[in-house]
Order: sequence, then structure tokens, then C-alpha cells
Amino acid sequence: MAKARIEPEERVRMHKDNAVKELDLMHKAIEAGDYKKAMHHKIVANIAIDEMVNVSRLVEESDGKKNG
Repeated sequence: MAKARIEPEERVRMHKDNAVKELDLMHKAIEAGDYKKAMHHKIVANIAIDEMVNVSRLVEESDGKKNG
């Protein structure tokens, strides 16, 4: 069975949603005093943000090539 292609805009939204979720978990861990878990969630959120930015740049570059 072939995988469905996920549109870049959808990928950006998915990474953004994941980053927001991880940051929320980070704040909950800080409130609970579990700083090790908080750092883990911060790192995962940063990875999601990096991926979101990378996909956004790819979309902008491909739009520029189509229009230019």
C-alpha cells in the first residue's frame, strides 16, 4: 500500500502542533519540579520548531522557483 503524500503546509502545521504540545508538557514538568523531564520536552520542542522552519524554507524556495 502506497503512503499518501503529506503536503508541506500540513507538515508545517503538524510540527507546530507538536512543538506547542511539547512546550505545554515542559511547563507542566517544571510546575511538578521534574526539571530533567522539562529539559527533555524543551529539546523535543526545539527539534519540532527546527523541522517546521526547514519545511517552511523549502516551501518558500519551491514557490520562488515556480514563480521566478
